[in-house]
Amino acid sequence: MANDPSWYLNRPQGKSGPHTWAELQSLAAQGQISPQDGVWNPAAARPRKPGTGALPRGF
Repeated sequence: MANDPSWYLNRPQGKSGPHTWAELQSLAAQGQISPQDGVWNPAAARPRKPGTGALPRGF
C-alpha cells in the first residue's frame, strides 16, 4: 500500500495528489492533514475523513 501512489486529499482549497500511503502518513504525522480534508482512493466509494474511524489502519 505504501508504494501505491493512488491516494488523494480533498482539501477545501482543492484536490492534492496522487500520494503514496507513506506520504499520507508523513503528512498526518506533521499535522498537515486536517479534519476537513478527505482522503480518497479510486477504489473507495467516497472520500474518508480523518478522525471518523473510517480510515484504513495505520493512518
